[in-house]
Amino acid sequence: WYFVKNLDTLQQEKIDDLVNASSKTMLLFRIMQSLKDEGHRVLIFSISKKMLDLLEYIIKNNQAYTDNFKYFRIDGDTEIASRE
Repeated sequence: WYFVKNLDTLQQEKIDDLVNASSKTMLLFRIMQSLKDEGHRVLIFSISKKMLDLLEYIIKNNQAYTDNFKYFRIDGDTEIASRE
C-alpha cells in the first residue's frame, strides 16, 4: 500500500489504483468474488484498523464492489449492541 492521508478525497481512478497497487489486495477481491459466486460468506481479520479503513473505503466507493459485496465492520469502536 502506498500512504493515503485522506480517503475521502480519492477519486474513482485512485480507488482502482489502491486495489491494483497490491497484488495481495487484487487477490483478496478476486477470492472474495469467487467465494461469493459459490454462495460463501467471507470474514476478514486484520491487526490494522487502517487496513480495514482502506478495504471499507474501496467497497463503499467502487461501484463494482458496492454492487457485489455487503459488509459489516466490527472493530474496537463498534458498539456491542450493534454486533448482535
